[in-house]
Amino acid sequence: MEKLSSKGLLVMSVALMVSHFGVGNFIFPAQLGQVTGKEWFVGVLGFTTVEALLPILAYLCVAKAQNDIRYIAGKIIHPKFGLIFGSIMMLIIGPVFIFPRLATSAHEMAVMPLFPNVPAFVTYLVFFGVVFYFSINPSKVIDKLGSILAPLLIIFVAVLVFKGIINPISSPIDSQVGSAYGTGFTTAYNTMDAIGAMLFGGFWLTDLKRRGITQPGEQKSAIIKIGLLAMTLLAFLHGSIVYLAASGGNELAGLSIGELPVTITVKLFGSMGIIIFAFLLLLANLTTCVGLAATFGNYFKNASNGKVGYTHLVIGGIIVGFILSNVGLASIVNLTVPWLSLVYPALIVIILGTLAGPLHRTRGALTGGVIAALIIGAFDALQAAGFNISAIVSLQKILPFASAGFGWLLPTIIGVIIGTIVYRKSQQAEENMGW
Repeated sequence: MEKLSSKGLLVMSVALMVSHFGVGNFIFPAQLGQVTGKEWFVGVLGFTTVEALLPILAYLCVAKAQNDIRYIAGKIIHPKFGLIFGSIMMLIIGPVFIFPRLATSAHEMAVMPLFPNVPAFVTYLVFFGVVFYFSINPSKVIDKLGSILAPLLIIFVAVLVFKGIINPISSPIDSQVGSAYGTGFTTAYNTMDAIGAMLFGGFWLTDLKRRGITQPGEQKSAIIKIGLLAMTLLAFLHGSIVYLAASGGNELAGLSIGELPVTITVKLFGSMGIIIFAFLLLLANLTTCVGLAATFGNYFKNASNGKVGYTHLVIGGIIVGFILSNVGLASIVNLTVPWLSLVYPALIVIILGTLAGPLHRTRGALTGGVIAALIIGAFDALQAAGFNISAIVSLQKILPFASAGFGWLLPTIIGVIIGTIVYRKSQQAEENMGW
């Protein structure tokens, strides 16, 4: 029986970590450090809950189900729901939002400061050309990420963090938010790491099979080890960036989300900081986009039962990402928030519920919880999109913990209770279904 070697574990873990580490993993932790100030560590705890602990649980969920979110959500409610829910998440972290966010941030934050006369479309052509080169062969994606791109990224991030810890820019100021933990929790939605974990897991299972690891028990063990190591590394990097921004104090006050990481790097390394940051950002965005492109192709190839080829899907995703890149970074970030508000609470319910016990015993509770989370998530999404409907605003005021970003929690618990009662008889009938 084939087992994952120590070298394979390291390569795959590092590749997975850098697949998660894109521009959002620079700008959102920096923003969190800026607003939490002296309470930065509490903010890190909230941030880590979503961007590290929740993805670890997501990988455990994938390992348990031996499949991705499409299958898991489909088993809970209905296969068509699983396909729709999984596809929405894949499009969010793929060509509709993340591909263009990575490309536009590479141009606006890395290329323009050094080469202001380079047209955006040239940056996008080169960026997506590199992504195509690294992602077109699915059997080589993880090895290329883990052995070529990842070491460069890790070295540069480590140098930045070491410099910032040894020689802080300034000192933290008072927190500017009511709940540092809640702010960290909801800010981490933007990194989309939990969504990525539920989708990356399927691609990593496929790669394990390519490496000769075909036994479900060994696949589960390998996925758990890879996920734990990758998310531990990611949590350390995020926490370090939050600290770097918090330690900037008044020196970073008033800066926009895009200016923060650039300014931090420049203050730590002087004029060379612009070059260092540009290289860091390009590497981070490329590694993430390569991992996502491969996952996108693999996901929809499986969703179509092989009717649409991996290569055609990757090319199509890249073309869509290239076209949407012309919207601009700020607009893309703003457009993403409502969709994340919609899917994240339901995703949390699915992950925690799947790990809570056998599906044939928890399906009713999960169905009620997912539906309730989606309803409240839809209200939050409308509000985030700028639709200030009076009924929704009133509801937000009376829901417990809504001000901290957890307005969905109580309705979800009620949904779990109702779902348990309504589906009790059907659960008994399905006693022999299980996984």
